[in-house]
Amino acid sequence: DQHRIDAMFSNADASEDALRKTRLEKKGLEPAVYQGLLDFLEAHAGQAFPAEVLAKQAGLSKVTLRWYLNEMIEAHEAGSYVDVHAEKGPVMVYFREGVQPSDDTEGD
Repeated sequence: DQHRIDAMFSNADASEDALRKTRLEKKGLEPAVYQGLLDFLEAHAGQAFPAEVLAKQAGLSKVTLRWYLNEMIEAHEAGSYVDVHAEKGPVMVYFREGVQPSDDTEGD
């Protein structure tokens, strides 16, 4: 019956969220900050940002931000690459995994 199927998927989503929260807290990361960064990247799908821009957006130091980004990359929720065409020379940029970024990078 459809209600049981819906309930199974609803419970799976809740379990996944609980597992993510536990995983983040064990690593000393705030789930709300993590989700805020994911939301920002999702809202700007197709764009890639250097750590400086994301740190400013999140109100974090670049060092702290990189802890979050490393976790997102490990969880396959974000990706990164070196933008060799940046104005100030090569720079690592980050994007929402699953959405191919365009060639123009924010914050150059």
